[in-house]
Amino acid sequence: MQELVQKILDGLRKKITTDIDVVILGMHAKKENPELAKALDLDLKVVSYPEFIASQSINKQRIVIAGSHGKTTTTSIILHILKKLVCLLIIWLVRILKALTG
Repeated sequence: MQELVQKILDGLRKKITTDIDVVILGMHAKKENPELAKALDLDLKVVSYPEFIASQSINKQRIVIAGSHGKTTTTSIILHILKKLVCLLIIWLVRILKALTG
C-alpha cells in the first residue's frame, strides 16, 4: 500500500512545473508537504483558497450565501432566476437586432 501511495505522490510532484500560474494551498497542508516544497522551490505563487477566490472576484459583482441551513436551496433558486433573466435578455437582444437590421 505504501508503495502505491508513494507512486501516486511521485506522479503528482512531476505535474508541478513552472507552467503553473498559481498553487492553491489547502488549509490542512503542512509545511513539510512535498508538493508545496516543490512549488516553493520553483518559485511558484502559492495562495490560500480564500486568497484565490478574492483575487478572482475583485471588481466583480458577487452574491454571497451564508448560514447554517438552506445554502444549497438558496443557491439553486438564485441560479434558476439568473438563468431565466439571461434567457429574457437574449430574447430582448435578438428582437433589437432584428429591428435594427430590418
